[in-house]
Amino acid sequence: MEEFFPYIVITVVFLFFGLCVLQSNRALYAPVATWSLGTALSEPTQTTALDAAGAPVTTTTLVASSSRLIAYYGSLAILALYLGFGVFVLLSFARGNGAPKDTQQVMEFLLGGLSLFAAYAANKLTGAFKQT
Repeated sequence: MEEFFPYIVITVVFLFFGLCVLQSNRALYAPVATWSLGTALSEPTQTTALDAAGAPVTTTTLVASSSRLIAYYGSLAILALYLGFGVFVLLSFARGNGAPKDTQQVMEFLLGGLSLFAAYAANKLTGAFKQT
């Protein structure tokens, strides 16, 4: 059983991530009640249209944001990785071995995963310096 434990953990982590993605897709297409994931992942954008008299009218509408969706799925993937690595660290402690010797490399790998959020951060940074 012990030789299969890493494969069981990997399977559970991938199943968790898959279920999160499926549940997220279901929530994205759910009818809007008081709150929806689709609305939360949208960005407010101002649009200008002409009214019946021909005067321009500016309204704020929600537009789907691919960078927010990528950041959301990236955070789910990083969460799954943290859970997977965390189980192995806890297993090492439970066996009385202390922290695994490669913990620093795992930390560097997980910090590298934050690059998934680079596009979202750049988008927010440009929005902060945009003149109104």
